[in-house]
Order: sequence, then C-alpha cells, then structure tokens
Amino acid sequence: MVQFPGHLYLVDGLSSSLVMTEDWAEVQELLETTLEQSQRLEGNPPMQLLFLDRLAVAYQRLKNTVKKLQILRKFHQKNDPLTAAQLHSLEEQLLFPISLPSLDKALSPLLLP
Repeated sequence: MVQFPGHLYLVDGLSSSLVMTEDWAEVQELLETTLEQSQRLEGNPPMQLLFLDRLAVAYQRLKNTVKKLQILRKFHQKNDPLTAAQLHSLEEQLLFPISLPSLDKALSPLLLP
C-alpha cells in the first residue's frame, strides 16, 4: 500500500481481511486515513460507501457510538439519491437533463420501411 497509495482495491482487500480477523482498531485507522486523504474516493461513490459502512461497523465494535452515528449520517447522505440529485448545480441539470427521450419514439422511424 505504501508503493500504491491510490489503489483503492488494496485498501478494500486489506480492510476486508482486517474485518474478518476482527482487528477493529486497525480497520478504524486504515479507513479513517483513506477516507480523509484519498482524492480518488470522490470519483468512486460505491467504494466510498463501502468504506463508510465498514468504518461504522468498526466504531460499533469499538463501542464508539458518537463516531458511529457521525459515519452513519455521512453514509446515508451519500447513499440518498435525492440528496445526490440536489448536489448538482442548476447549470449541470440544464446541460445534462436526467429525463431522456423515449427509446420507442427515437427508434420508430428507423423501423418503418
């Protein structure tokens, strides 16, 4: 991990192994550091959610209820599609509208002889 700090799959594998061995203090340290320092996580929401979930479990096992609740709030904020949609600016919504034209309407002229 020292040689390849940006490779999230290494963090995923190591944190998974630490969870299986129930080394909760190491899980906490690894995931806190990764979530704070890795810029690549912003572009990878599923991995970010996975790490937040594992960190919440680590806090629960370490009986740190306050930190667990903070992480769970962050997890639910990032996992809520309505919140995610509101984070996009109006300009982005105008440039990239979510509603797409019906596929039937687009293909029907091509299907007619």
